[in-house]
Amino acid sequence: MILSHKYKFIYLRCPKTGSTSIEHLLKKIDPDCIFSDNEKYPYGHETYDQIKEMLPENIFDNYFKFTFMREPKSWFLSQYSDNSRYTHNNDKLFLILNDENKINDPENKIIDTEDFISLYILLKKWLKGHSQLLWVNNGLDYIGDFNNLNQDFEIIKNLLHIDNSEQIPTLNKSKSQLYSLSEDSEKLFNVLFKKDIDFYQKKFNKI
Repeated sequence: MILSHKYKFIYLRCPKTGSTSIEHLLKKIDPDCIFSDNEKYPYGHETYDQIKEMLPENIFDNYFKFTFMREPKSWFLSQYSDNSRYTHNNDKLFLILNDENKINDPENKIIDTEDFISLYILLKKWLKGHSQLLWVNNGLDYIGDFNNLNQDFEIIKNLLHIDNSEQIPTLNKSKSQLYSLSEDSEKLFNVLFKKDIDFYQKKFNKI
């Protein structure tokens, strides 16, 4: 989360939607902004409901709230690419991790159903972030499309009267373009992420 009293906005950092890059630029735009601790859970990615609980009602209700959403399959693949790099030292996860305490990183980069389920459980049960709809909410004032990141961010700056010409830097980029879903994983994805898919398609006229 990024909170700016100067510009009266709240930015919800939905993971794998350019949030690290946007955070970097927002801190330059308002050096006095308030930001979450990125070193401990939820690593700066407080959800809509968590932020609503954290902030005074008058701030949450009256400040401009925004986030970005990513095409759901691209988001999941980016999550897989990112999480496959990390060692997870938690006994509760031993059933879904390999001998190195990581989720499997297939050599062919095709995510089969077992690997798919492993990440889904990791996101839902441990990281509690299995759906972008935990951050993306109709109560927000603006939801940008990750595929249109810089253009949508320009709209946000205009709405907030921010005079800054810098482009969003590219930071913490995953290698999601290398990954794909197997045929059966694709079926699982379409069932488990139906709400995300429907929201994204309706919001950004992708139907």
